[in-house]
Amino acid sequence: MGAMENCRTSLDKESVFPRSFHWWLALFLGICLRVSGFARCALVLAAIAAVACFAWASGEKPRLVCGSEVSSIVLRCQSLFRVLHLTPWAWNAHVQATMFCFWPQMNRQIGARSVRLKRELVTCADLGQVALDWIVVGEDDSEHLETDLERSDPIILTLPGIVGKSNNTYFLRFGQFLHSKSQGRWRCAVKSWRGIHCELSEAQPRPETWGQHAADDTLAVAEMLKKRYPKAPLLLLGWSHGGNVALAALASERGAELFSAGVMVSSPYDLAGAMAFLEKDQWFPYAYVNTKALVDEYRASGAADALVSKVQWASAAMSKVSDALRWQNLATHLAVRRPYGSTWHDLFTRRYTGHDSVLSYYASVEKIVQQALPKIRVPVLCLLSEDDSVTPPSTFSKFIQSQHAKGEDVTLCTSSPWLAFSVTKRGGHCGWFYGLRGFSWVDEVATEFLEACMQSKLD
Repeated sequence: MGAMENCRTSLDKESVFPRSFHWWLALFLGICLRVSGFARCALVLAAIAAVACFAWASGEKPRLVCGSEVSSIVLRCQSLFRVLHLTPWAWNAHVQATMFCFWPQMNRQIGARSVRLKRELVTCADLGQVALDWIVVGEDDSEHLETDLERSDPIILTLPGIVGKSNNTYFLRFGQFLHSKSQGRWRCAVKSWRGIHCELSEAQPRPETWGQHAADDTLAVAEMLKKRYPKAPLLLLGWSHGGNVALAALASERGAELFSAGVMVSSPYDLAGAMAFLEKDQWFPYAYVNTKALVDEYRASGAADALVSKVQWASAAMSKVSDALRWQNLATHLAVRRPYGSTWHDLFTRRYTGHDSVLSYYASVEKIVQQALPKIRVPVLCLLSEDDSVTPPSTFSKFIQSQHAKGEDVTLCTSSPWLAFSVTKRGGHCGWFYGLRGFSWVDEVATEFLEACMQSKLD
């Protein structure tokens, strides 16, 4: 443990660039407008080189907060101890967050392999349903999902962000990387949210609520997988709010029995704080974009029509949400901030969770996450960044409880002995792309940590 660094994080640094950066940028643009074409090109090239050098010089090692039970596993993960140099042309947190959604696999060793999804529907305890999409890479025979039931290779169950779906680029990218690293042995499947890229059950047309109900759905899928593949260890990977739901699932007694380990990317975080930040403080319209994506997915899957046809108040509620998502509101976002996501949760989500206000719903989700952490009984790694443009440090610092161990250059996690937090100054929301070509550090760390967990069981 002496190899680790002191993990005390400076959570008050939310800006990627120094305060004087914008003044220097304005000065540079002013000079470019006054000089000739050749000089202008030289200045631009010099500026690009300066930014690249500054980004390289700003490389950092992740700062770690480790519980006593997981520290030996963390020591096996070389990715957590090397200097991380973010992609120079994607150093900004907003660019990193955008790459998370759209950037393809860039590792030459992996190459371009076709990726397809094989879907099955899982019926939950209340007769609702979610989709389970298996990521099949290259020439793999997808029939093994039904016939090779005795395989003992791990299965990674992944949970998307709050509006994510199985065909998002980050799942396909991770599936390619995992296939290459495990030589096709490890399997990966994506669980959907209700109504997102998956139609609602006619028997129970309940939309997604992203709270304890979602954690119960996760356990239902895990139960099905364990029954079908009794020899295969189950691992859990949660992205953004999917990480919050994953932690709630792992905290249950059954979750600790079903899953062997987990990785949470840009989580845990306080949903109330994140929504307040996105809808009041963040200049980039993440709140509008995410809510628009949510509504579009509900319409595309037929979930919106199902709700309107079966629930008396749903039509008026959907109209109010659509009115809030007019393009004029997006155009005036910088001047007028609006509660896009909170409008949806107020009109739909809280009616199914039984809360009397959207704030009480948010508080209940925070409470679920807060209560889950001390109950974790399997190795879990949480990846967090201080420049996160969606869930800033104010939303996650409260969950990192620690104390400095005497005689050790390390911070000991007191939230749970099974938890490890990796905190970087930069990385964006679910980003951490590094190198000139934009390799995914998250894919490497998650795979390495889960492999280390499996190896520790054999030792």
